[in-house]
Amino acid sequence: MKFNTPQRMVAIGTLCMIFIIACSKDFEGIVQDSFDFTFDGNNEENGFVFEAARTDFNLEPERMVSTVSYFMKYNILDGKGYYLGTENDTIRENDTILVKDFDLSYRYMPIDTGMHKVKVLAWDSNRLQKELELAYNVKYASFSFLLGKGTGDFIINSRNPVNVTLLRDKNTVAPDGDSTEEFEITYQLEDGSGKLHLDDVTYDAGTPFKLPKGVTEFGYLPETLGEHKLTMVAKAPDGASLTNELLLTVGNVNFTFRATAASSQVELDTNLAINIDLQTQDEESEVTYDISHSFSSDSQGAGTVRDQNGGVMDPGTFRSIDPGNYNYTFEDDELGQRKIYFDIRDSNGQRKRDSVEIEIANIPFTFSGNSESNQVFVNQRTQLNFNIKSNGNTSNIDYFLTYDLEEGNGRVTGVNGNTIRNNTDYPVDLGNFPLFYTPETLGPHRINFLVTDNYGQAVGPVEIDLDANPLELEFNASANSNEVLVGQRGTISLSLIEQGDYDGVSYELNYFISGGDAQLYNGNSPIIPSQYFSVSPGSFAYDFVGDQAGTYEITFLLRDSNGQILEDKVTVVVGNNDFTVNMTPSKATEFSNIPVGIIVDIDEVPDGANDSYTAFFSSSQNGSMSINGITYGPGEQFPLGAGVNNISYTGSEPGQHNIVLSVESGSDVTRTANTTITFDQVDFTFTGGTQKSDITVGETTGLNFNISESVGSSDYTMRFSMNGNALIRDYNGIEVSPGNSYDVNTGNFNWTLEGTNESTVRMAFTVRNDTGLEKTVDITVNVAAKGLHLYRIGHIAAGLYRGTGGC
Repeated sequence: MKFNTPQRMVAIGTLCMIFIIACSKDFEGIVQDSFDFTFDGNNEENGFVFEAARTDFNLEPERMVSTVSYFMKYNILDGKGYYLGTENDTIRENDTILVKDFDLSYRYMPIDTGMHKVKVLAWDSNRLQKELELAYNVKYASFSFLLGKGTGDFIINSRNPVNVTLLRDKNTVAPDGDSTEEFEITYQLEDGSGKLHLDDVTYDAGTPFKLPKGVTEFGYLPETLGEHKLTMVAKAPDGASLTNELLLTVGNVNFTFRATAASSQVELDTNLAINIDLQTQDEESEVTYDISHSFSSDSQGAGTVRDQNGGVMDPGTFRSIDPGNYNYTFEDDELGQRKIYFDIRDSNGQRKRDSVEIEIANIPFTFSGNSESNQVFVNQRTQLNFNIKSNGNTSNIDYFLTYDLEEGNGRVTGVNGNTIRNNTDYPVDLGNFPLFYTPETLGPHRINFLVTDNYGQAVGPVEIDLDANPLELEFNASANSNEVLVGQRGTISLSLIEQGDYDGVSYELNYFISGGDAQLYNGNSPIIPSQYFSVSPGSFAYDFVGDQAGTYEITFLLRDSNGQILEDKVTVVVGNNDFTVNMTPSKATEFSNIPVGIIVDIDEVPDGANDSYTAFFSSSQNGSMSINGITYGPGEQFPLGAGVNNISYTGSEPGQHNIVLSVESGSDVTRTANTTITFDQVDFTFTGGTQKSDITVGETTGLNFNISESVGSSDYTMRFSMNGNALIRDYNGIEVSPGNSYDVNTGNFNWTLEGTNESTVRMAFTVRNDTGLEKTVDITVNVAAKGLHLYRIGHIAAGLYRGTGGC
């Protein structure tokens, strides 16, 4: 078979395509091997020893070839360290890594400080290579090391505070890989010997030990005097170390010594206490102490010093004494000044001295006194405060007090109520002591007091001036109600308040009434006027009863046992019968023109007064009141009776009606009551229409209506007007006439219209509710003659027929 040229060309093209496809599969490997790749690395350049630094590698082939594999390895040029894989496995130097994930994340762990350089080599299975050089700057993690002493001077053979503070900025792991926050500590001593103690543990110089970070307080126990040099080295877990030095001055144990006499004066042949106080800086020290005494060269004689055990001490002779507080004594039988030196020395040769100065003489004293108040009340005792003070030894001294009453009459008594007579010795003691004075006359009083001791020393006189005044009393009388009714009890409250502590005072009360016949009662017992009767301080009350209307004045007279009389008055109005009125509506809201029942309650005081009452009302809106079928407008009076009255109120316009009812009794007492009722407007919608607007004479059509209440509920009537001739019937088929009102229901209802002659019937239907709201609907019906209407229908039918025939 022979091909023509176009067919031959198609066959040759098809063979070439097959050949090319076959050849491309044979040379796939050669094409793929020719693609390059990129290799990048990114690392944290600054880090700390033993802290792994994140390092990210990215190997990106120019084209993915399934037969090509990729590898990498690293070599450390400077420094020591290694890489950690994603599983925290160690990748050793020069280990070949098969790259499967081209975004690699390793961590470089340096194990020494300095600049680390790492060469990373990547290659593929076609021996194409890429090389990176990464740098890591490695240093120790910083920490703070402070060495301080808790006191300026150290005491030999005593634990003295030494503080070590270690603060780490960043925690790294130790060379063995274990994380720790402890530091290795060593210390050395120069120019002295001693040891560091921490609680019960002793640390020797040159021996390493561990400390946690934070503050550690050691006790340094020096064994020699002088200046010690403490050198301490702190080494962190990663190898970082700091050195601190501390100079410690070690001295002897210090002590304090004081000698204090109990008084600067003492009587002859009387022991005077001298306090010896020896305190050492270190109670655990083995230092010992001695004491001696001597008299100064200008002392007017000597005397006998005894230790705390009563043993006589020889002047100039040392005897052993332990640190502590001791009471020594001194006495002498000659008058004059003494200055005694006391010397203390310790076993290290330290010496300290103190002295006391003592006068051997009669003991002077001071005497002072005053009254708690210079204004006092007659026949009421007041306290007089006295003080006798002496700075010497008064164990053998007695004191006596006398007084002289220069002005006024009264009596002085002791603490136990015993009477102290004028110009008679009364034994008293040192210190503070009270006496009591009771004035028996009004006006000024002056008393002089004198104190002498058994050696004849006298101090005084101390003059005390007083003014005796009447008692301060608060007396009040008041009526709980200033107006009461005839024959009704009103409470009169009285109070008697003492403005001080008046012992032994009694009170009487008297009263009289002006203004009419009336009486006070204590319970059911009448109180006779113009006669005094006993009362007690406090609050009390009596009942007042007036027999007739009028204004009464009650005068009260209070008399105390000192003859003082206080007066107060109370006015009470006795009135006729009273009453209260309350008005309570049966509901707070209603619709306009609908009555609301109201209960008017007249409560008579007293009950059963049977007074007569008339009332009228006012309102903020238009309305009326109705009682017993009679309607009253605002301001029109109507009668009410005592007790409960039922009335009604009708609001003729919507809104809030604020109603005020005023009621006047036959006793000319007027009371008012208020209430509020809100009246709402009833609203509705009214719609209407005809079933057919075009009818013929004698034909009927439906008139459709709807009443929908949107607010409230009401009853409805409907009337209509009509222009034209037609016969209208309601839903019962009863003929209705224009102008008349007919009851209709809410919702849908239907009337009918029958055309009586040819005309256009125009009607206006108006619906009215109970509140007077009206709404109107207009309806128009065309009534045509019968023949014309039939013709039109026939014409239309013929037309329709003709139209259908066209099909």
